[in-house]
Amino acid sequence: MVKMVDSALFLLFLTGWIIGVRGQFNVQVQVGVEGSFYTPGTVSAGMNDVVTFVFGGDFHDVTQSSFENPCVPLPGGFSSGFAGRGADFSNPTPVWNLQITNVSGPLWFFCAATEPTFHCASGMVGAINPPSQEVYSSFVAAAKNTSPTATVAVSYVPNGVGAFATSSPAPVSSSVATTSPASSASNESHILGPAEKQPSQNFTPSHPVQR
Repeated sequence: MVKMVDSALFLLFLTGWIIGVRGQFNVQVQVGVEGSFYTPGTVSAGMNDVVTFVFGGDFHDVTQSSFENPCVPLPGGFSSGFAGRGADFSNPTPVWNLQITNVSGPLWFFCAATEPTFHCASGMVGAINPPSQEVYSSFVAAAKNTSPTATVAVSYVPNGVGAFATSSPAPVSSSVATTSPASSASNESHILGPAEKQPSQNFTPSHPVQR
């Protein structure tokens, strides 16, 4: 009996140790560095992981939307507000940390900037934990069907559906990288493969397809 109790306590300790070792991980997304794109356009993140948006290019934003309406702010969704270095790349690079609080479904987002045309309609959309590349491609295609002259009013909103930010985008030192962690020959979005994933990016949505 004593051995059984000792074994149970050991298992509880081991489980807690594994959870503690995993901790909180960070996934980085470059915003506007390679044109009007998020690089990469799709990432995977686990519960309590942080997705860091690095605004290394011109002025853009990250506004939560839905699969059905890619270029329309989601009611109750988050928004970074506009941030970037503008035309002067010697300016500090703003970053924005978004902590994930729900991994039961994907989080969709877009850029509401309108110069020279509506960025969302140009395909500047992204997703956290999309079900598949095919579903994400459909999301991009739907965004591109939006009028290029559309306008969307956005402002800083820290709390969203399934994620929250602790502060608005803030400049950091020049030590923050402003190029994609894994450079590619094109700006096409992709779901990270096993060789590209950080430890926090091993999450696989438990649902078959949730939009």
